Amino acid sequence: MPKTHGRPVPLNAWGTGEAFSSTPLGLGQLGSADVPVPESRVLVPSDMLAIVHWIYPEIIVPGYLGFGWPGMTWWDGKSLHQGGDLAVFCDGHVETSKSELIPRTRIGNLGVWRFKPDEARAKRWNNDNQPHPETWP
Repeated sequence: MPKTHGRPVPLNAWGTGEAFSSTPLGLGQLGSADVPVPESRVLVPSDMLAIVHWIYPEIIVPGYLGFGWPGMTWWDGKSLHQGGDLAVFCDGHVETSKSELIPRTRIGNLGVWRFKPDEARAKRWNNDNQPHPETWP
């Protein structure tokens, strides 16, 4: 994840795929050289997440909230903001979503939750607008 002023930038670089994949599902690879995908590769800009609310690792458990990255864990299963978490889409519009409304399962007794992957949410992370369940944890 790139950094700005020492903080991670919440860019959807990999989609639901692995980091540094030869075919990125997100907006481009991040590493020693940034290699963005061409705009033409984003098939449905109005339904692809570009920038998503990110929880910094030093605060709690790192991860994306309210938009259900498949299999992501979250400490207490609730959005940090009363109105919901925010995301900017590739066409420039903004949406809000509450993580507590996403189906999830509790892991153990420590208040840790895992979002249940689903195709409708997963496809919004990928530039081909497909869910790619083979990439889910």
